[in-house]
Amino acid sequence: MSRNSSSRGGAFGVLILLAVIVWIVIVGNALWLVQSVGFLLMGGFAPTRLGTAFVLAQALAVGVFAELQFVGLRRARHAAPAAA
Repeated sequence: MSRNSSSRGGAFGVLILLAVIVWIVIVGNALWLVQSVGFLLMGGFAPTRLGTAFVLAQALAVGVFAELQFVGLRRARHAAPAAA
């Protein structure tokens, strides 16, 4: 095995590790979104209209971030074989 092929294997391992980390962030963001909306739907709390709007706005923003992260990860997977 040449030195070049072993360095590719190491780089591939790093790419997999980074993909796993990104998936953890995406899942965390999705859970944040669900829990934020669930917080409002539980009914045990009485936020003001402004509070409700704020929770919904931040949940929407986190959902957009999760979607952008997912799209970025998908694009990175398609670009990775070309870079190797």
